[in-house]
Amino acid sequence: MTTADDLDLLTDGALAEMASAERQRALRGDRSAFGRAHVLECELRRRAGTISSFGPPLDFTVARSPRPWWRFWGRTSGAAGASMGLPS
Repeated sequence: MTTADDLDLLTDGALAEMASAERQRALRGDRSAFGRAHVLECELRRRAGTISSFGPPLDFTVARSPRPWWRFWGRTSGAAGASMGLPS
């Protein structure tokens, strides 16, 4: 089994080839190859970063002004609010 230090020395291409070969062995029934393939694939994902089909990750660093949950739509203003008898 390769160690974390050994994985760091491998190029991305070599790592992908090893992961593919281990995955093929695992699909043929080699139970120990399943674990090795998993470790190699995890390292590939770690190197590639977060990959999502939903687009870029959400940005939670932008602070929003606190707003009460019952004011979801905000205040109505202008003629539309007045015609419905709502305070502006």
